[in-house]
Amino acid sequence: MCVLNTWMSVIHDVCHPRCLPSTIGVSCSGDGTDLAGYRLRKTGLFRSGLDWKGGKRDGKCGQSAIGMAASGANGALIDLRDVVKTYETGAGGVTVLKSITLKVQSGEFISVVGPSGSGKSTLLNMITGIDRPTGGEVFVGGEAVHELSENQLARWRGRTVGVIFQFFQLLPTLTIVENVMLPMDFCNVYKRRERKGQAMHLLQQVGIAEHADKLPSALSGGEQQRAAIARSLANEPPLIVADEPTGNLDTANADGVFALFEELVDRGTTVLIVTHDRGLSARTGRVLHLLDGRLHRDQNNGKH
Repeated sequence: MCVLNTWMSVIHDVCHPRCLPSTIGVSCSGDGTDLAGYRLRKTGLFRSGLDWKGGKRDGKCGQSAIGMAASGANGALIDLRDVVKTYETGAGGVTVLKSITLKVQSGEFISVVGPSGSGKSTLLNMITGIDRPTGGEVFVGGEAVHELSENQLARWRGRTVGVIFQFFQLLPTLTIVENVMLPMDFCNVYKRRERKGQAMHLLQQVGIAEHADKLPSALSGGEQQRAAIARSLANEPPLIVADEPTGNLDTANADGVFALFEELVDRGTTVLIVTHDRGLSARTGRVLHLLDGRLHRDQNNGKH
């Protein structure tokens, strides 16, 4: 059994023969070797060495972004059908998503807004498969996410979704370029000798290639978020999901990160972000307004 301990919520515990850190799309088993010489044991993330299961670029973790984007019904990359999420508490059930029905087309740039507790992060968790709906159906890239086993979710997430968090969630004892290479190693994407070059290309795209060999602690908040974006793109996912990606940044860095998202959308990537910044949400093509767990308003901004 593979057990992953939590590092600032970046990796959630999963008691399963294979397990998945939600941010990097990892599937693994528990009786292998160390990962490509990386210093993972120093982080305390792994109880023992591990083996990673992958395949060719179009294999276990690697259906292409184009193939995934085209596989949804009627061009919809995301299709939520009457999704309900209820959490059981000592005081009874608390329903945080109430009959959400939603379609997102490939290449859209969408922001999700609403007051705290309106269900924004839970909605993202449904789309990424981090959590499961109590009722309804979730399809992403034509895949019935709500029906996947943990093994299947690991492989599906590794090839389909790049997840970005407000607090970056970079592994602190890996250099920036090693952080970006990590999803490639876990999913066996690209030949081993090509991975550093691919990671450096991504770091160049987000403007921090000069920091490749530094540890995350040596970078500013804006630079760390750029590194997290580069890592999310490592396996060329058709979908990027970001929960308050600019919430911990100053105005200048927030604007720079947002510009990167706009560039991704221009290249055909679907981007879905949660934000409290109405100025930034106005720059997305579509705004989903959540209120008390319901889709209160679906606003088209006429962009992207």
